[in-house]
Amino acid sequence: MELIIFLVIIIGIVYGWRDYKKKAKAAENEEVRNTFVPLFLLALLVVLIVYVFIFS
Repeated sequence: MELIIFLVIIIGIVYGWRDYKKKAKAAENEEVRNTFVPLFLLALLVVLIVYVFIFS
């Protein structure tokens, strides 16, 4: 069970990163591009916190 949840999280991170890179490339505006990085890192942090709470 833990392995399945871990794999789902990893796959989600990989697909999220690919989607993020496409959006960042599509955004010509530098300000818009800079807001994508904190949003992605925030989502990653939330996932890690949830993972720690589930398995602690």
